[in-house]
Amino acid sequence: MSSVIVVGVLRLREDRVEQAHRVIAEVVRRTHEEEGCLTYAAHTDAADPLTVVVVERWESAEALAEHNSRPYLTEALAGAAEVLGAAPDIKVLKPLRWGDPAKAEMR
Repeated sequence: MSSVIVVGVLRLREDRVEQAHRVIAEVVRRTHEEEGCLTYAAHTDAADPLTVVVVERWESAEALAEHNSRPYLTEALAGAAEVLGAAPDIKVLKPLRWGDPAKAEMR
């Protein structure tokens, strides 16, 4: 079974960048403790520091569902309007596996 890849794009409010970074950093820290979390990495867009992209990889859809039900995550998402300038854009991806199989899927 393939892992589950999620990409989340967060647009931060200019006046709340530091607060947003603290919230995201805490979500990352707590997520790293979860069983089934293979990767959970936050990145700032090099061309736009108000955009943060979170790339996730989960062992299974069940592990992702468990993550999404965690109280700390639902609490952070409930308060997102305070620090985000727009709703998060979250995509759950399925690999197409084109080309070299060793390079065609995040591992």
